[in-house]
Amino acid sequence: ESEPGTVSFSHALLREAVYRELPEVRRHELHERAADLLERSRATETGWGEIANHLLAALPRVGPERAVSGSLRAAERALRTYAFEDAVAILEQALDAVAGATLDPRLVCEVLLAMGEAQIRAHRDGKAACLRAAELARQLNDSSLLARAGLALGAEIWVGQGVLVTSSSG
Repeated sequence: ESEPGTVSFSHALLREAVYRELPEVRRHELHERAADLLERSRATETGWGEIANHLLAALPRVGPERAVSGSLRAAERALRTYAFEDAVAILEQALDAVAGATLDPRLVCEVLLAMGEAQIRAHRDGKAACLRAAELARQLNDSSLLARAGLALGAEIWVGQGVLVTSSSG
């Protein structure tokens, strides 16, 4: 039983078939509306992943800045809940979706910082993302972003057999 003005499907294949029959412009519009409604709801703290997915699906309508900003919020939420691999996946998906687009350099720096932090916490090499963020922060002459990049790089340090060792020195 659906609420008035909504549609529900009894089977995922039926839903997918109807979705595929919608014109692409209409799908983008519906995803934008869904993201708008979710952003205005009180569920944004737990729903940023879903919002990010809708924004990326509506990319031609919402533009790369809004799509990446939504993905950054979702990744930050994932980081706060220790879902480090999810944060990496969210940011990778966003960056792939907007490849070649011109973005605000500060937003790019924020994404790189979040990516580096998520990669490091997921026991991956986040050094490249942190170094790119640091270089961008230098170009922006933003000491706060530069400090954050330095702190993120510092997370690459771990204690091994009583001696501080960086992950790159093995």
